[in-house]
This record gives sequence, C-alpha cells and structure tokens, in this order.
Amino acid sequence: LDRTPSTKTKRYNTGDFDKEKLDKPLLYNKIRRTYKRYGISVAQFDGYIDSIPGPDLIFVGSGMTYWIEGLNQTIRRVRARFPNTPVCIGGTAASLIPGYISAMNTNNTFIFPRRLTDNTGRLGLPCGLHLERSGWIPGLLDAFALIRPERHGAVLTSLGCPCSCSYCASHMLQGGFHFRQPEDIIKESLFLIDTLDSKNIAFYDDALLFESSRHFVPLMESLRRKDVFFHTPNGLHLKWITAKTAACMKQSNFKTLRFGYESGRQKFRKDTSRKASLELIEQKTAVLYNAGFSGNDIGIYVMAGLPGQRPADVYQEIRAVARFGTKVKPVFLSPVPGTPLFYHYEKQFPAIKSDPLWHNDVFFITQLDGWSENAVEEIKTMSREIRAS
Repeated sequence: LDRTPSTKTKRYNTGDFDKEKLDKPLLYNKIRRTYKRYGISVAQFDGYIDSIPGPDLIFVGSGMTYWIEGLNQTIRRVRARFPNTPVCIGGTAASLIPGYISAMNTNNTFIFPRRLTDNTGRLGLPCGLHLERSGWIPGLLDAFALIRPERHGAVLTSLGCPCSCSYCASHMLQGGFHFRQPEDIIKESLFLIDTLDSKNIAFYDDALLFESSRHFVPLMESLRRKDVFFHTPNGLHLKWITAKTAACMKQSNFKTLRFGYESGRQKFRKDTSRKASLELIEQKTAVLYNAGFSGNDIGIYVMAGLPGQRPADVYQEIRAVARFGTKVKPVFLSPVPGTPLFYHYEKQFPAIKSDPLWHNDVFFITQLDGWSENAVEEIKTMSREIRAS
C-alpha cells in the first residue's frame, strides 16, 4: 500500500492508493459502484517476490473479512513462487474467520490468530523457530524502519477498548484494554516525524482518551511540535472530553477530531453501549469550541444499519446532530463475526456465516428492510448539504 510520488493527495496529505478496477463478484452485481483492488500492481508484487531469496517463513497479514479475495490472491501468488515455505496468516480476518481462511488455504498454511496482548513468552512457529516475546506489548519501531518516507504516519497508543458495543469486535481481537508503554509510543512517533518526515500523525486507538490524564495528556506533552498536525479518524468517546483534554489537543495541533455518536435514540442505546446522547454532544462540543476548535474540525459519526433502523431514523439523527455546528459523518454497519449484532443478523441472513463478502458495509446495508443504494446515497448527500447550509 505504499503510495508513489504521483499519488494525488488531499488535505493534510491524506490521499488515495494505487488501484486497479476488477470485475465485480456476482454478489455485488447490482451495486452501481466500481470494484477495485488497492495497492501495488500484480506485476510489481511478482517482481518483488521474484527478487528475494527463499525465506524460512512467510507472514501474511489480514484486515477486513470482506477483503478476503485480496488475501487469497496474495497467498496464491506467494505459493506459486515459494511452494514449500510455510505461510502464517495473522491479523483481523484470521482472528474472526479462521475456519474459512483455513478451508481456502490448506497447503502448508497456518492460521496464527495470536493477540498482541497475549503474554505467552515463546511463540512456536511452523518452521521450528521461536518468536521471543519481551514485554507485555511489543514495540513497532523495527517495523516502522521498513517504511519508506511518507507524508502521513499512524500511531497506536493502546489496544482494545473498555466499551462493548454490539457491532464492534475490538474486545474480541485484543482481549481487553491495554495501554502501550509511553517510551515505545514516543520513539515510534519521533521516528515517523524526524526520520520519515511525517508531519501528519493519525491515532488509530479504539479508546484514545480513556484515563487521559495519566496517558494521553502526558504523552502529547512529549510529542508536541509546531510543525506537526495530529488527527483522530477513529471515533473518540465524547464522554471523556474535558476542558483539560480539549486544551491539550488544541495546543498539540489536532486538526481532525472525529467522535462516535452512532445513535442517541433510546431503542438503539443498548447497541451503542450508551455511548452518547444529544445532550452530551451539546455539552462536549461547547467544551471543544471553548478550547478554540471550530465546527469544521469536528466530525460526528452517525450509524445506519442498527436493528429496526430505517432511513427516516438516520435522517432525523443527522438533522439533530447538525444543530451543534459540526460535520455529520454517516457510517454504514458491517456485520462483524462474533459480535452480538452478527448473531442477530445471521438469523435473517444465514449467508453471512459462510460468505465474508456479505460483510461489506456497502452491500449489506442494501439488504436490510427499507434500505436501498438510493437511500444510502440520499443520506450521504443530505449529510453534506446540511453541513454546507
């Protein structure tokens, strides 16, 4: 996923990735959007693996479950070049759908759904080697050293989440909530900033502001730079915003603030772990405005696809949230294996248990009662227009 110098960028050096249009899977034929594979070309990938000597072991990462076609294609191409080398598949999809991946990749291939937070000492590998574990959660600096200079960097200060929303798998993937060591985070961040020249840093924590006075605030006091901007694309928790954290973020040049509201309606409160309400938005946006942020800096996520939720419900939520002067960001539910909402929806859609392509949020929302691709586009348009007005 390395970007090239010719890749177009948007504000704060975010941007697209190289991509190639593909034929749609049959399941997605009625979706009017194009289907793409992101990342370097097949020719570039083949050229790279042809240029290296035979390894002892190959690790393949995984992300969203509905990206399974890319994962399988990667493994097939690696297998063609190194047919006898053991392949270990890890990451999010390997943890959520290990049986499906095992069935698709049987030749000398191993699922390795170890959590970063497992304190198991020596991890045995298929080739007879052992991976030594030092410390509770390992540092990522050795991995960062392999990255080419990039204009935008990513940092992780904690793993897991203390909340348990019905649509989210964070607590399953990491087995609880854990802070990473501040010295590791600082070293990694400064490496991105000083060595890789990343002047825009995004935090990808699930709960960045949890116990912020003993973790987030001291951390930012060590990372504060005049020429570096910080961003929070993952939804922050409104309930943990205080005058102190808001002032810290403003002083540290935070430019993109995103918050998870999902839904404040009573019938959906259980699904969202009672995360937020309109009253909380009003209270906490006032704190952010007092710290010097504007409505253009703040985006609030509104979820679509909760059980029984109709487009009219989402229209109402967007109008209600927009009253506080922030951007409103609609997000569409993806059924994540192992979550309570997945078990709820599998009764109605048994195919989500056997076909990961069903997990795609762009597709799944169109299968729910009252929803269509047109309804989705109307909600996106409405969220843009109501902010502009």
